[in-house]
Amino acid sequence: MPPTARYTVRLSPALAALVQERIRTSGTPFAVLLREALSAYLAASPPPGPLPLRRHARQGDSAHLPRAR
Repeated sequence: MPPTARYTVRLSPALAALVQERIRTSGTPFAVLLREALSAYLAASPPPGPLPLRRHARQGDSAHLPRAR
């Protein structure tokens, strides 16, 4: 498979702990977990239009996504 876009994600300590636990118990690689989570989130709640660009993300929260309902 050809290389695709690469992203850096910073997680809060609480979210990082949840991710690590899921990886440990399921054996799912982080990249697969993230792709599946983003795909499910975007399929469930497509944005109505372009998202506004944020100038400065909060430290430890650069990939913040609203919680799914």
